[in-house]
Amino acid sequence: MLNDLRHALRVFSRAPGFALTAVITLAVGIGATTGVYSIYSAVLLRPLPFASAERIVAIWVRDPAGRIYGISGAR
Repeated sequence: MLNDLRHALRVFSRAPGFALTAVITLAVGIGATTGVYSIYSAVLLRPLPFASAERIVAIWVRDPAGRIYGISGAR
């Protein structure tokens, strides 16, 4: 494993642009994955902070002109 690490360091020192590109690509990929999972977790996996959250509804009405109006108390 140490030989592989030394070899990788030698290759990266010969091509610093490639090394920088690889590090930036990994950082952006890890950051994007973390952000998407955080949003997914907060929106879809955690329960709503209300008692009987499955009973919360919103009612909408569309008039003849196509406009949509909310008529329930939920907003």
